[in-house]
Amino acid sequence: MTTYLKRALSLTLAALILCGALAACDNPPSDSNEDFEYSYDAERQGVTIKKYTGSSLIVNVPEKMGGEPVTSIGKEAFKNSGMKEIYLPTSLTEIGDGAFKGCTELTSITIPDGVTRIGIVAFGGCTGLTSVAIPDSVTKIGKRAFEGCAIYTKDARHL
Repeated sequence: MTTYLKRALSLTLAALILCGALAACDNPPSDSNEDFEYSYDAERQGVTIKKYTGSSLIVNVPEKMGGEPVTSIGKEAFKNSGMKEIYLPTSLTEIGDGAFKGCTELTSITIPDGVTRIGIVAFGGCTGLTSVAIPDSVTKIGKRAFEGCAIYTKDARHL
């Protein structure tokens, strides 16, 4: 086998190994506005995320969409998504009913300071959820907000 052929074969093999290794990695983080359906909410003077349409395992919700601050995660916006991590913007003030319902791969979440309401069953069925950081700004946590989560107990219905 000629030296040229050996080098070409080695480069081809290296490229195949690299492509396989890259395919095995987790998806890159999502922080594109294209991964969200959203609308302006005049009452909240900001954007409400209506639905997550992406497929990334790590989701970064942007501070602004369409030039307006993201202030609310709408009803069932992330329901049953396969994400493992989510980072919420500091502009957020509300997490809607069932917003993260059924996100079984989600293991922890930090609610940003400024959020005042967590909706009914907001994290219901998030069976992998073992860590939640809730700031003092939260004044209302809906019934069964964490039902079915690893952190949920009968005696701590509202966490």
